[in-house]
Amino acid sequence: MVTIDKQKYQIFKNSHQWNDSKFANKLGISHAYLSRILDGDRMPSGYFIEQYLNITQYTFEQAFVSDFKIKHAFQKYNYKKLNGQMPYVEFSEMGHVREEERKMQTIKNKC
Repeated sequence: MVTIDKQKYQIFKNSHQWNDSKFANKLGISHAYLSRILDGDRMPSGYFIEQYLNITQYTFEQAFVSDFKIKHAFQKYNYKKLNGQMPYVEFSEMGHVREEERKMQTIKNKC
């Protein structure tokens, strides 16, 4: 599961003198959704990850804590995004990369 690194989050938030509500507004999400992510009740969406990294200018490894399986999948499929070349794919709640599953299904259907 991918979770936000709370220490890095607090450092960035405090350096800009933002509260959670203002930070959520900057991310384009609700305060309730941000709270669920911070509490570990929800896994961040691809949109959240992209917005968070764009605002903080952190790398994925700096901003998030994840188990190896998810981190490996993210790095494999989003390597170009780490260099700013393509958008993130979105993770489902189980940590599977949905966009890649769709691509693989399309390839299988063509064969």
